[in-house]
Amino acid sequence: MCEALSRGAEVPAAVRDSLPDLAALMSASDRTARAAERSCADAAEAAVLHGREGERFPAVVVDHLEKGMEVQLVDLPVLAKAAGDRGALGSTVSVRLESADVAAGRIAFVHDR
Repeated sequence: MCEALSRGAEVPAAVRDSLPDLAALMSASDRTARAAERSCADAAEAAVLHGREGERFPAVVVDHLEKGMEVQLVDLPVLAKAAGDRGALGSTVSVRLESADVAAGRIAFVHDR
């Protein structure tokens, strides 16, 4: 469409006919891209932490979840869920790394005071 318009030509009918589907296709593409980006970030976080199971890390509580909380590690660029007791929002807590599975892109922390 852009190419045709830029040279003053008529937009082909097939292109015009596909316009109603464009918004849905772009939304689906954006969802797929976000999922891929999140998977890459999850795998990178797990790789950074792999081999450090059992260690404790200072973290800031950024959200409360139904079962635990979401924390941002202080010294590493890792945003993760932590099971167990919830700290106050904005407070610094100590969380223990239970597992880091690089292939699955999963990490598990626990906050047990």
